[in-house]
Amino acid sequence: MTDTLFSKLAAHQANLKKNQAQLAYCNEAFHTKIGYNDIVCKNTASTNATLPKYKYFKTITLEDIVNLRANLDATNKDHLFWCKKIYRFLEFRLSSIEERIQKNYAKKEERITFIQNVVTLLLEYYTVTNDSRYLSLALKILRKKPLAKQGFLNSQCNVQYSYNIVVVHKLIKNL
Repeated sequence: MTDTLFSKLAAHQANLKKNQAQLAYCNEAFHTKIGYNDIVCKNTASTNATLPKYKYFKTITLEDIVNLRANLDATNKDHLFWCKKIYRFLEFRLSSIEERIQKNYAKKEERITFIQNVVTLLLEYYTVTNDSRYLSLALKILRKKPLAKQGFLNSQCNVQYSYNIVVVHKLIKNL
């Protein structure tokens, strides 16, 4: 069985270099930790923003995910709670992910950006905690065929997908 996830790695790297300004947020400490410092992008998230109280996955916005990524702290109980709740939802309800986020985002590009930033959060949380369940779930989402058929896993629509592929490749290489 061949792994097609990294089959176009060079194309993803080129897409990322060309369009890196489109990334919602770049975590410099995360890039340093995994040894990937080729990314320079705008950081629009506040590093001291407070998260609202977690209610349901369907009420989470892209801004919440980006703020969580910008302030991710493994010692903060609220951050751990958010990540665990997101993980549990995705682990058990992954098949219904598209219909869940359609309520929040009317445009397909916005839904793609949201789910790809959730994958990035899972990857960043994995590097902070070394909990391989988060890396496994991120890979599961990136390989999900129904999402691929609907364009969620398309680097031409969203540079965040290329970013995730490059980061996952770097993480797996560093294992």
